[in-house]
Amino acid sequence: MQNKKIKIVYILPFIANGGAERVLFDLLKNINKEEFVVKLLCMEESKDEFLVWEKELKQAGIGIHVVGKRNNGMFRKLGKIVQTIKMVRYLRQEKPDIVQTQLFMADIFGRIAAVLSGVKNVITVEHSLETEISFLKQILLRITSRFAQKIVAVSVATKNHLDSFHRIARKRIVVIYNGVDIKKFLYKREEGDGREIVIGAMGRLVKQKGYDFLLEALLGVKGDWECVVAGSRGADEDLREELEEKVKNNFLEDRVKFVGFQEDSKRFFKDIDIFVMPSRWEAMPIVLLEAGLAALPIVATQVGGVDEVIENEVNGKLLQVGDVGRLRECIQNLVNEKNERKKFGESLQKKIVENFGLEKMVKKYEALYLEISKHYQKEHYRKEKKYATEILKTSIASSERENLINKAYNEIIALMKKYREGGNYGQDNMLNVGLIEKLVDKNVKILDFGCGEGELVELLSKKGYQVEGFDVAQINIDNAKSRLKKIGLDTKVIKGGIDDVKNKYDLVVMDNVIEHITEDEIESVVKKVKEKLNDDGQILVITPHVFAGPHDISGNFLPIGQKAEGFHFKEYTVVELKNLFIDNGFKSVKTYFINPTISNRLNISMRPGSLSLQKSVFLERIFLKRPFSCLLKINKKLSNKMVSLLFPGIVVVKK
Repeated sequence: MQNKKIKIVYILPFIANGGAERVLFDLLKNINKEEFVVKLLCMEESKDEFLVWEKELKQAGIGIHVVGKRNNGMFRKLGKIVQTIKMVRYLRQEKPDIVQTQLFMADIFGRIAAVLSGVKNVITVEHSLETEISFLKQILLRITSRFAQKIVAVSVATKNHLDSFHRIARKRIVVIYNGVDIKKFLYKREEGDGREIVIGAMGRLVKQKGYDFLLEALLGVKGDWECVVAGSRGADEDLREELEEKVKNNFLEDRVKFVGFQEDSKRFFKDIDIFVMPSRWEAMPIVLLEAGLAALPIVATQVGGVDEVIENEVNGKLLQVGDVGRLRECIQNLVNEKNERKKFGESLQKKIVENFGLEKMVKKYEALYLEISKHYQKEHYRKEKKYATEILKTSIASSERENLINKAYNEIIALMKKYREGGNYGQDNMLNVGLIEKLVDKNVKILDFGCGEGELVELLSKKGYQVEGFDVAQINIDNAKSRLKKIGLDTKVIKGGIDDVKNKYDLVVMDNVIEHITEDEIESVVKKVKEKLNDDGQILVITPHVFAGPHDISGNFLPIGQKAEGFHFKEYTVVELKNLFIDNGFKSVKTYFINPTISNRLNISMRPGSLSLQKSVFLERIFLKRPFSCLLKINKKLSNKMVSLLFPGIVVVKK
């Protein structure tokens, strides 16, 4: 797409065989080399047992640079400072477009090195949901996380953890599921009758993996079975000896074997019949996906993103952390029931093939890199400006305008999905759900005006609301129907406009819609929405405030006062929104005192009110005058924060 390739430097503490490292290595080997130049920067040299991974990466043409030696002694902390200085020198020399860090030490010191070397685009991938970390480490993570433009969470659970535990804004977090090489691990499993059942577990020998729970559970499992545990030593150096001692004391030596690091994990999965993962915490374990692709029945603790893969008693068995009795019961059931093993294994394999492929993961990362480096925006903006100009030349409500709008949105949304697949280009619908729950009861009917891919329809339906939606873009409706079909609601969304809606509603949600309607049509649309409301019906309007600076779908923010030339035909002040609805016969317009996102973080419960509207109107009059308007032009980030605090851009209109 571009003549100049995007250069990315990935920073790791050192090369090892953990799940996070293996995901990264797969990404490095499979990323599109015609668009990206990738290099791996390691803070320390690898242990001898992991040199095979280093050799494999070099054979794939991946450049590896190591800045320090492994040091576990008293000078370890000093060594980190020296390594950081060396990383700064390396990054200044390489001049990458993007730096990506993952795992604790790389996150802390890699992000610092990236900032000191002048790298503008920093991404961090978060693989852990650990909460048992020191206060100092928490502080370091929170401070340095501000240096990252995007945080990739490998599961929805990880995103929620980053929000609640590390206080990272949800809009900066992107969910990209780990992916597994389908061709490599896909396996058609056939079991012979009468042979010994092999139970397997794989992962570093650390407390996190819960092997102590596994050994305790195996004590009561009856039948003809053996258990093999694969994994290298982790940070808990003495754990293997402790586990082996436990095996010996419980007379399990003939049944339980620790087989160390397995270079050929595919062979390991082929040789076992049941996979067990009793971890204390996980984010999105790659070993779970690999075992599932091998059509293995899995018993796992319901931690992190595990239940985003396994549905209890549908394609596997889940239990709570430390529930040894349930763990023993699940293993015993699978040892006894061959049909159960087959059913769970095949069902899970199908789900992983459809949702967790390596190719899908790589495309999402590539899209994120293109988004954060803004390489796609010029193409996007040209298309948007071209179509916006053509739309404004057509007649109001004409078939020519309707066809042009449909064509434009289909083409531009397809472009957005191609280059922003890794990112979030819509409003955080969880915020919308929270607002709606405070506005209306569950027995009301809701219309999502411009429903996009149907996420809000899905979320509200699961909460018990009656929800329908429409969108002008066929590509959105196709994706919405695909999403909603899984819960039997695909008939709740239609392609079309407000004229195609036949029912009446108690609430209409217009989330990032009103600014996309041309000024010559806005009053007509508002009147039509009013006709679709029941008595005392409401409209929830969410739109960028004019003080945020006019901007387009492509994310180009323009100076205040300059007219947007793309699909944001007009940004509104609160006064303009109020007049628009009052002049068209609505009873009242209310707004929030501060942005609900901020009030939620402060645990302040807020409702829209007339006094809040008057506050916004008063402040608008002040900031529209000089010298106050100049304050909004000094610093874009600061002005956006001030605008979101003082002018939420969210109004509630009552019929």
